[in-house]
Amino acid sequence: MRKRRKTTEDQLIRERIHLSARLSEVAPQVKRIEINLQFADDGDIAFQRPRLDAQICGPQSASVFYFKCDNRECVHGGHDISAAIWNAINERGPDARGEHVCDGWQDRERVGQYRCLCRLRYVADVTYFDPT
Repeated sequence: MRKRRKTTEDQLIRERIHLSARLSEVAPQVKRIEINLQFADDGDIAFQRPRLDAQICGPQSASVFYFKCDNRECVHGGHDISAAIWNAINERGPDARGEHVCDGWQDRERVGQYRCLCRLRYVADVTYFDPT
């Protein structure tokens, strides 16, 4: 299995996350966000045995919700679900759920030819502080 190389784009994403405001600074009403992730390579059949992951975000977490593509060979891809989660927070909704398709490239040999298309299904449950 080949190790994924770090690219300038990967570095820019890490810097964007690192420099983003903390959740407590931009959404002080949010106590916690639990994000459940399911990754699948191709088609609905892949979701029958997906790789599962969960992230818990508290007040000191970054305000960017970006996840690397599950395909180790993927080039310039990933899943930024920040907009969906922020829509839920702005509406004070209990959750954000959806599917995001990676728009990176399958591998270095196919850059410019074939998209990665790895899929992420997510459910982000938002817990708020009790208003007093």
